[in-house]
Amino acid sequence: LPTAPKGGSGTDDSTTGIRLASIGRPNADCEASKWRIDMENTVAVMTPKGGVGKTTTAINLAAALKEETLDVLLVDNDWQGSATVHAGIKEPDEIHNGLAEVMLGHASIQEAVISTPWFDLLPGNENLANADLHLLSLGVEGVYKMRDALKTEAHRDAILIDCEPGLSIRLIAALA
Repeated sequence: LPTAPKGGSGTDDSTTGIRLASIGRPNADCEASKWRIDMENTVAVMTPKGGVGKTTTAINLAAALKEETLDVLLVDNDWQGSATVHAGIKEPDEIHNGLAEVMLGHASIQEAVISTPWFDLLPGNENLANADLHLLSLGVEGVYKMRDALKTEAHRDAILIDCEPGLSIRLIAALA
């Protein structure tokens, strides 16, 4: 995150030179009752290594932000659907509309989002593996499918994207 959002505060990480924005309640001098996170502040939780806690981090961060009364969307960008399962969806492969269908234009994001007691979820499942092939065939346009879909959710306080390990076009799309 390049800068702290209006009403938030941030800290500088001297080792990376990156300005880290805090997510929370506005300062007393903030005019709005609650500030909103712009699309540029959407957070992708990713690393190429598996088993290091990406999904755990994404789920707990989403739940903690929701507990602070923020409007949170967690996007499960992993074909294994781990975040979807941990959010209480026992059979992610039985979901008819999820991230894959949204990115491929077969469903709107409003049709695919599932409300849970902890946060709203855009579920992922095995359909994402097949979506990669189609997105690759689109070239550069395929990279921007997730960003374009998530623009309709810019009203939310936070959008967190739980990414699968490794490098895929959907990982690149999460960073676009």
